[in-house]
Amino acid sequence: MILKIIKAIREKVLFYRIKRFIRLKIGFKKELNDYSLQIYEEKMLFALLDCLNIDNFFQIGIGDPDLNRDPFYNYLKKKKINGSVIEPHPILFQKLKNYYDGCLKINCLIGSKDNAQEEFFYVDQKYLYLYEDFVKTISTTNKNHLIENKVLPDHVKSIKIRSHTIKKVMEDNNIKNFDILFLDVEGSEFDILSQFLNNTNFFPSIIFEWRHLPQKNLFILLDKMKDNFDYKFVIFENDILCFKESNLKND
Repeated sequence: MILKIIKAIREKVLFYRIKRFIRLKIGFKKELNDYSLQIYEEKMLFALLDCLNIDNFFQIGIGDPDLNRDPFYNYLKKKKINGSVIEPHPILFQKLKNYYDGCLKINCLIGSKDNAQEEFFYVDQKYLYLYEDFVKTISTTNKNHLIENKVLPDHVKSIKIRSHTIKKVMEDNNIKNFDILFLDVEGSEFDILSQFLNNTNFFPSIIFEWRHLPQKNLFILLDKMKDNFDYKFVIFENDILCFKESNLKND
């Protein structure tokens, strides 16, 4: 406990961690969502995925595979399912070759506009030792998102990178369709999914992280998916599984 306190002081997040402890452990301002299931409960997630037709996948935002925190990867490996993995982080992308055998690996940024130049932010490698492991997985076009996760501004590195829509990446790589789309894009889910749904001719199962989306945008997106495309939802603590009747196995 003392070591954790010292580390929190060094990372300048002690007050934040105290507030989180009070909220989650003692019950101050506890919300219903605090009781919901995390997607990292693999047994439950795997049972749900087994109900879906999944022969190939398209995943955007892999993070650091060395941390072994992606339950979807474990499912793909277990079922021997191949597909396409997209990771814009230049260093994390290099690690994918050690994990995604037989998959198409693409180093690019997915956005809602094609061929738009973006500034892409992530934590400078020489400062990662100062932070918890989850910081290694944060890379974004929104610098403030890193700062909100207690990353010091001087520790943020950026590069210029061009973004492409899902449709453009599919066209360039001769990808006709896929059965499930997995997104972890640190708050860009609304724009990417809206663009994809408006410009696709097929509707896969979708898993996306919702916790970084403004509530207004989240409800707009869910209403659109439900009313326009007949999607249904299983809501986890941080992620949402979206599926249509046509995505379900018949047996």
